[in-house]
Order: sequence, then C-alpha cells, then structure tokens
Amino acid sequence: MENASSTVRNCVEATEKSVILKDGRKISVRSMRPDDVQRSYEFFCALPAEDRKYLRTDVTRRKLVERRTTEHDGDRVIRIVAVDDGEITAGIDQGCAHAQSRACEAVTCAVN
Repeated sequence: MENASSTVRNCVEATEKSVILKDGRKISVRSMRPDDVQRSYEFFCALPAEDRKYLRTDVTRRKLVERRTTEHDGDRVIRIVAVDDGEITAGIDQGCAHAQSRACEAVTCAVN
C-alpha cells in the first residue's frame, strides 16, 4: 500500500491504486471511467455551493458532467478520482499545455 500523496503523483502510470487513509479506511485512486457519470454528478452536487463557484464549469448541470466523464482528452487532461465504498470522494483534473509535455498547465482538486 502507498500513502495518499505518492499515489496521486503516480496514478498516471497506473490504472488503480489502493490507499489506506490515516483513519484506516481503504480507498481506490484511479482514472475516471465512463461508468462514473452518476457517481461524479452526485459528488459535485454534494459539494457546497461556495466551493463549486471556484470550478470552471457548472458541475450541477448533468449534461456537462456526462461530457466531462465520457469524453476524455487523454493526451491533454488527466482525470483522477478517489473512490470510497463505491462513492467518489475526491476528484482531480490535471491539464497539460501540450500532449507530450509533463508540465502542468492547471490542476483542479475537489474533496467532499
């Protein structure tokens, strides 16, 4: 098992990692999948409105969440989720300016 901070850094190279949190819970950190639409929508709607205003898109609009979840731009955007007992509890988007670059243009992280 790895700790949470090293797992996020290495998640791009791996499909899924199991992480044990300080409180003893075991979660999975993995790339977002097309079947995450409902879990992702529920996660974003559960975020406080005050927190959602810092996100670039209105994540309470289901169509936007569906597009975000199913239409990956794998060369430029990496979407990672933390899943606890089947529920998304955190999401990270990392955008890169160029497909071959590992330099990060923007990172958005939301935790509920």
